[in-house]
Order: sequence, then structure tokens, then C-alpha cells
Amino acid sequence: MRVRLVFAGLLAIPLLMAADAAPPPGWKAYSPKDHSFSVWLPDKTGRRSERERSVTVRGMSIKINLVQVEIPSKLTYEAASLLLPTQLGRKLSQKEKLEFIRDVFLSEVRGKVYDETEIKQGQTTGKEYVVQVGRSVARLRVFAVGRRLYRASVLGSKSRVASKDADAFLDSYQLSAKEDASAKRR
Repeated sequence: MRVRLVFAGLLAIPLLMAADAAPPPGWKAYSPKDHSFSVWLPDKTGRRSERERSVTVRGMSIKINLVQVEIPSKLTYEAASLLLPTQLGRKLSQKEKLEFIRDVFLSEVRGKVYDETEIKQGQTTGKEYVVQVGRSVARLRVFAVGRRLYRASVLGSKSRVASKDADAFLDSYQLSAKEDASAKRR
């Protein structure tokens, strides 16, 4: 029994280190005011904005917190979360929640999904979508935990959204452990 616990602990160390790893050179760790997620953002010159705004989807006005970085190479990084109203959060299935956050993104960029893949982050499953946005492409990752919906996206040329920098950004997107724990109690 003790050997199994020690072995399990050793297996968990790389996962904990990855979650707490320092960003690579040229990147900074970021978390919004509500601490609902964390992500690495490129520390390059460009426009960075953090805001809370309301979006209307399916006839409902919902507040979304997001951070966006536009870098001169015509690549946009965005990370966001939103909290569904209690009644809606209870009414929607996990699949419907993922579709809901995807639809919010699609309405903002006026894009169309042309590929999707199931993904997993820790115990949370989600989806990664590839979206055609005019002449650009976006990679969008979405997750849902309780009433909280999460998204991270990279928008730009096909080669740029498939780059190591895009992977670093998307892979660094972490859901708040506090949010994850509180959602499991609901």
C-alpha cells in the first residue's frame, strides 16, 4: 500500500510541475481579476486589453471576462471565461455548455467550424475547434465546469495558429483549481 502511494506521488510530480512551470522567455503568466483561469501571454509589443463585457447569445445577455493580445505578426491570442446564470447552468448538459461557449466565439468572429477534436485537461474534458474566419483560421479550446465556461483561442494565418507559440499559449491555459473544486460540489 505504501509503495503504491509513493509511486502515485512520483507520477503526480511532473503534472504539478507542468501546471506551475514558469513561462518560457518572452512570455508572462497572467490571471484575470476573478482568478478563474491562468495563461501565458507573449510579452511582445502589441496591443493587450482586458475587459468585461456583455454578449447576447440565444436571447440572453451574459458577462464575459477576457484578455486579448494582438501582436504585430497578425496573430491574436485570447483567453476568457463566463459564468452562466444558475437556471441556465442547471438546464444545459455538458455538451450544450461546450456548444454554448463555442457559439459565443463564433458569433463574435463570424466564423464557421470545420474541424473538432475532444481534449482533456486534468479531469476536465473539452473540445478544440478549428474555425474558418474569413481568410484567417482560429484554434479554439473550450471547457465547462459547473456553471463556469472557459475558452482560449489563437487567430491568424494557418501556419501561425499551428506554430509552437500558439501551442505554448493554448497548452498553458489552466482552469482555476478553486473553480474546479467548487463546481464539483454543486
